[in-house]
Amino acid sequence: MTRWIKDDTLGVHLWGRRIRWWVQGRGIARYSLMDRTLRHLGIDPKAAPIQLPSRIPASA
Repeated sequence: MTRWIKDDTLGVHLWGRRIRWWVQGRGIARYSLMDRTLRHLGIDPKAAPIQLPSRIPASA
């Protein structure tokens, strides 16, 4: 990921049509960027629909 995520990166958009397909077919790899971010935000990716936290932290 460091090829795309640099020190000045402000955000990463992962939730779209392709990532939903990927997660449904393969799941989320433990300790991956997505796994760490979802855990930090308290989001259960197996919940349907996903409930977003009432307040998302300013920095992850």
